[in-house]
Amino acid sequence: MKCATCGGAGEVNCAKCTGSGLLPAKCDECKGTGKLLAPSGTGSVECDICDGRGIVESKCQECFGGGKLVCDACEGSGSTEGDSGPLIDDEPAPSKNTKK
Repeated sequence: MKCATCGGAGEVNCAKCTGSGLLPAKCDECKGTGKLLAPSGTGSVECDICDGRGIVESKCQECFGGGKLVCDACEGSGSTEGDSGPLIDDEPAPSKNTKK
């Protein structure tokens, strides 16, 4: 039977990064301000690392940037048997022909 948790794929989206593989992080270069001291020493310029946003995207440490995790319910097999997890019967139900 097909696993109801992953739909038979054997993997699920990472909950931490919602499947993107990336997480926002404070820019180390500008310390999250989006600005750097201007080369002249007076005023500021936009941080070129984060494009002035103060945030950069870093690889998710939960899924190592892949965006997917092995399904716990089926342990990555895509199918479950017995009472070890939710089940979806992947066989179509027999049709009931009422004509005689």
